[in-house]
Amino acid sequence: MKKMLLATFLLLPQYALAREYPLNPDRFPSIGLTYSGTSQEGDFVSAGGGSQDIEERYGELVFDTRLPLSNSFTLNLAIGAVATVTEGKDSPTIFADETDTSGALLRIGARYYFNK
Repeated sequence: MKKMLLATFLLLPQYALAREYPLNPDRFPSIGLTYSGTSQEGDFVSAGGGSQDIEERYGELVFDTRLPLSNSFTLNLAIGAVATVTEGKDSPTIFADETDTSGALLRIGARYYFNK
């Protein structure tokens, strides 16, 4: 599956480069690289009445491409990696004081432009 997605990202832009759509704002294929992250703090309260302060950090690194398919239609594809770290600021009264998670990201979208 991963090889098929990678092949799609490598071969599809080659097909799209052979065409040009003058009325599409995404006239030519494009690629991008984006990092985004968030950090937030809060309280974790258990049903048993215990609570602790927590801090959570989330980040994602995404490679994306826009491929114009006609004067009015653009295909958006993105793949990336995501990670989250959650830390308990107080003593670990409920759970362990740190958790790490990571995974993959896949986005597929389309954009329609209303041309005159």
